[in-house]
Amino acid sequence: QRLQLMAARRDEKPTKTAYVYGLIRERRYDDALGFLKEELARGQNQFASLSLIGYCSFQTQNFIDAAHAYAALCSVSAEPAQSQYRACLSKCLLKLGKIEEAAIHCSQISSPSHSKAAWEVAEIWASIFQLGNVSKIKFKTFNSREAVLGMALFRFRQGHHAAVIAGLLEDNKLKSLDDFKTNYGSEGIYILSSSAYGLKHFQIVIALTGYLVQVSTERDMITKAVNLRAAAEYQLYGLTHARKTLTLLSDKMQNPDPITLHNLALFRSDSKPAEALSTWTHLAQMIPYPSLSNAVLLCIQSMNFRMALRVLNTNEELWTIVPDELVELLSIVVLSHIAPEEALQRYQDITDVVLSRLNAVSREEYKDLLVTCIPILMAHAKVHWDNQDFEIVERLFQASSVHCSNNRVWRVNLAHVFFMRNNFESSAQLYRELVDSADGLRDVQGIVLANLCVSYVVLGENAAAEQILSRVQKAIREPSNPENQQNLSYHLTTVMLSLGTLYCRNKQYHCGLNMLIDAWYSRDDGTDFDLDVWHYTKQCLLAFYVDYTNNNLTSLRVLDTEEILHLITDILESIIADDEESRRASLAQEPGNAVFVEEEDNEMTVEAEIIRMAFVNVLRHRQRLLLGVDSKQ
Repeated sequence: QRLQLMAARRDEKPTKTAYVYGLIRERRYDDALGFLKEELARGQNQFASLSLIGYCSFQTQNFIDAAHAYAALCSVSAEPAQSQYRACLSKCLLKLGKIEEAAIHCSQISSPSHSKAAWEVAEIWASIFQLGNVSKIKFKTFNSREAVLGMALFRFRQGHHAAVIAGLLEDNKLKSLDDFKTNYGSEGIYILSSSAYGLKHFQIVIALTGYLVQVSTERDMITKAVNLRAAAEYQLYGLTHARKTLTLLSDKMQNPDPITLHNLALFRSDSKPAEALSTWTHLAQMIPYPSLSNAVLLCIQSMNFRMALRVLNTNEELWTIVPDELVELLSIVVLSHIAPEEALQRYQDITDVVLSRLNAVSREEYKDLLVTCIPILMAHAKVHWDNQDFEIVERLFQASSVHCSNNRVWRVNLAHVFFMRNNFESSAQLYRELVDSADGLRDVQGIVLANLCVSYVVLGENAAAEQILSRVQKAIREPSNPENQQNLSYHLTTVMLSLGTLYCRNKQYHCGLNMLIDAWYSRDDGTDFDLDVWHYTKQCLLAFYVDYTNNNLTSLRVLDTEEILHLITDILESIIADDEESRRASLAQEPGNAVFVEEEDNEMTVEAEIIRMAFVNVLRHRQRLLLGVDSKQ
C-alpha cells in the first residue's frame, strides 16, 4: 500500500511536514495519526491530512478509518488523483470483506496511462475474483481492460494457464500482437507470456517477450519481460544462453534493478559463488526473500556451514519476511552438520507438523503448503539416507504418500529408495514411469536412466536396458544446441558407468571395465567428471583392485589385464589433472571463490591419486614378475 505522499505536502509548513514525515519514516504511525487528526480537527491542510490518515490507518490495519479517509478524498479529488484514491479505497474494502463494493469502486477507476498503475488495478481485480463469488459480482458488467486482466491474473495464480490464454484470446477481432497490445496493453502480453511459460511453451514465451521488449517504453515492463525470457531460454537452451541474455540487459542498464541482479547471481552461482553470495547479501534489504534463503542454500551447497550460520544469524528483522517453514528448514540443515541428533528430532517435528497441516487446510492453501512440504521431507530423508537407514527412509515416504505421491521429486527419490533396498521390480516400474512422463530424455536425470538400466539388467531384461542406451545415443546424434548434447552425453556416461559398476560387482570385470573405459573415452570434452560420475568409477576400480590383489581373477587374459591396467592409470591421471585445472581456473576467474573451497578436502582428487598409486604399484609388481625379479625386493 503506497500513496504519492509528496502530494500531501502542499500548503504545509516545513516544520510540520518534516515532523509528520519523520514519524512515518520511523513507522510511528499511531503518533502520526494523533498529530494528523488534530490538524484535521483544526480545519488545516484537510486534503494532505486525509491522505496521510488513510495511509497510516492502512499500515496499522485500521481499514475502517482508512476507507473513510479514502472515500472522502474520492469525493473531493479530480483525475488522476481520484482514481488513485479509489484504488486505495477498493483495497480497504477488500480487507473489510466488502467484495461487491470494492468491485463497484474498482470499475469506476479510469484506465491508467502507464504500466505500473495498470498492473496495480489488475492486482485489485484479481483479489476481488479470488475473495468473492464471481457470479455475484456479475463480471460481464465490469468489462474494463483491467478487469479482464484481473481475471487472467486470478486464473494464472490458480494454475489455470490454458484458461488464461483462452480468456485473453477469445476476442476474434484480434488479428495481431499489435491489436492485442491495443486492447490489453503490455500487461496483457506479459500475463499471456507467463501462462505460456506455465504450459512449457518456451518458444512462444521467447517470441512474446521479444515483441514486448521491442514495443515497451517503460523500464519495469522491459525488465520483467527479459527476466521471463531468460527463464524460458534456460529451460530450452540451458544456463549459458540464459546467462547471456541477462548479462546483456545488465550491461545496458546503468543501475540494473534488484530482480535482474538477483537472477544474474543465480545463473552465475555455479562459476562465481563468492560474487553471488555478495550480491544476495547486498540485495537482502530490498528483496529479503529469496535473496537470504538463496545465500544460505549456496553456503550449504558449498559445505561452508559456518558462513551459512552467519547469514542465518544476521538481519533478523529481514528473515521475518522469509516463509517460516523455509527458515526452519535451512536452520536444521545447518544444524545437522553441527549437532546431528538434535537436528534429526527437529526434522521429525517439522515433518509431523506439515503433514498434519496438509490434512486441515483448504484446497487453495493445499498446493502452496505441498510445495513447502517436499523439501522438508527430502531433507529429513537425506539424514537417514546418509546413515544408510533405507528402511526408515521408505517409512517416511509411505507416511507422506497420500499427499506427495503425484510429485515428481518425491517419486524420483522413492524410486532411489527401492533401488537401494534391492527392490528392483518396484524401482524399474517407477523409473520407467518417470522416463515416459518426461518431455524428453534431456529432462530426465542421468541417475534415473542409469538406475533404470541397472534394474533391467538385474531382472534379466537386458534388451530393455540396451534400448535405453540406444535412445540416449540417438538423441546425442540428433541436431541440437551444444548444451543439450552435453547434458545427454553426461547421461550416457552415467548409464555406462552404473552398468559397469554392476558388472564389476558381479566380478564380470571384462565387461564392466570395458564399459568404464568406453564411458570415459566417449564423453564430450565439455562433460564434467564430477562426484556422481566419480562414485561409479571408484566402485568399479576398487572392486577390480581388491579381487586382483587377492588373485581372484580368472576371467581376464594376461594381455587384457595389462592393457586395462594402463588405461586405468591413464584415466585416473586425467581425472586428477582435469579437477585441479578446474579449481585453478575457478580461483583465477574469481579469487573470492577460495572462501568456498578453503575447508574442502578436494575429495575426488585425493581419492583418485590414492587409487592411481595403488594401480601403479600393481603394474610395477607385474613388471617385476615378468622380468623374473623377486617381488619382495
